[in-house]
Amino acid sequence: MVLDTGERIEAQFIVNAAGAWAGEVCALVGMDIPVVPLPRMVFYFEVPDPPRGLPLVRDGFGTRFRPEGAGFISGITDHALAGSFRFEVDHAWFEERVWPGLARRMPAFETLKVRNAWAGHYAQNQFDGNMILGPWIGGLENFLIATGFSGHGLQHAPAVGRALAELILDRRFVAIDLARFTYQRILDDAPDPELGFRA
Repeated sequence: MVLDTGERIEAQFIVNAAGAWAGEVCALVGMDIPVVPLPRMVFYFEVPDPPRGLPLVRDGFGTRFRPEGAGFISGITDHALAGSFRFEVDHAWFEERVWPGLARRMPAFETLKVRNAWAGHYAQNQFDGNMILGPWIGGLENFLIATGFSGHGLQHAPAVGRALAELILDRRFVAIDLARFTYQRILDDAPDPELGFRA
């Protein structure tokens, strides 16, 4: 790898786990992946008489919420923003898109008060919604990627960390065969869709 300063860094392996920036990092070495940033906003709210014992609720019409501390969190993804970075919270989005569904689904949420909100990004795999894991097949075989988790990377992180360690130390998957998630499926145009994936 050559830095802007001209300094050269040598490594036996390079791992790209840059999340929403992974596509940009891949482009630096000439690798094309179908992963883009997908802006997400999460709103934390409280209600005077909160319903108790609720699990994560997702109604199939875009409304979702779950308990968080003394309140709840919710948000709806605007898939039209895929490919862009947005770090600002749009409170009008909550008023126009999120709150009506919450109030319809749970009458106790009609009087909610938003107490906090934040913005972040998914590493959205536009190909099939699943992770891309392993070497750049057909390119730099020592350039490994772990990206495209589309919102559930934290859930996969322990297994992915182990898989990357196995690829580096053993040159193959050992504990679990994750070959179906490699870059080969992109080359073969053979998506392995994540259930619930929406391009």
